[in-house]
Amino acid sequence: MPTFTREALPMSDLSDDASALMRCYTALDAASREMLDAARAGDWDGVCRLEGACALVIARLEELGPPRSMPPHEQKERMRILRRIVERDAEIRRIGEPVPAWLDPAPAPASILLH
Repeated sequence: MPTFTREALPMSDLSDDASALMRCYTALDAASREMLDAARAGDWDGVCRLEGACALVIARLEELGPPRSMPPHEQKERMRILRRIVERDAEIRRIGEPVPAWLDPAPAPASILLH
């Protein structure tokens, strides 16, 4: 069962835009991890719920706008988070949309190659 909740969303506290941005990215990181776990478990309803939660965080990121100034270590962490999210998204898509056998780049069994 997903533990990512609406209460975990960084919706207030505009005092520090960089911190608010990092809280958003951290929330997306957690949600994408839970989405992948749900996809692996075949819980597509859970994936959809978490996708909705991600949409809220993404809307919040759009409100905040691009980072004006972010310390280098936070910028690196932000990029690491974004890479993980993209990797997890690709894995979720692979789980949800398996490649048809005729498109699979996996090598053919030896018995097929010999005939």
